[in-house]
Amino acid sequence: MKVAAFAAAGAITGVAALVYVGQFESARADNAGEILLFVVAAVTLGGVDVFGGRGHVAGVFLALLLLGTLKNGMGLANVPGPVQTLVIGGVLVVSVAIPQLAKLRRRLRRARPMATDYAGLPRPAAAQHGAREDRP
Repeated sequence: MKVAAFAAAGAITGVAALVYVGQFESARADNAGEILLFVVAAVTLGGVDVFGGRGHVAGVFLALLLLGTLKNGMGLANVPGPVQTLVIGGVLVVSVAIPQLAKLRRRLRRARPMATDYAGLPRPAAAQHGAREDRP
């Protein structure tokens, strides 16, 4: 099954390359260099985990719509090309940093030791957060 998926991906990539070369009438190794950042930002913003490879096509499609609208709006506002690249790069950094920070926060929460009383038993939730217990 994996071999068939890789073969289909290769065939679709070949067709896309032929369309791209036909549109620009040149075949150089660095033809698509200017759209690489845009594509990587769309994939990561769409929810594909860079380190795990999980994601959904719908999320990537919505991210493409968002980034395309952003890029088109900046073009209509006469924003210079380097500034557009900087904005797309910033979106890429944020879309990678937020999930990593969320994972770090979850990991730190799990690693936090539970407060106990002197007998080694867990204290009630009110006592863990600094509130006084009512003792007779």
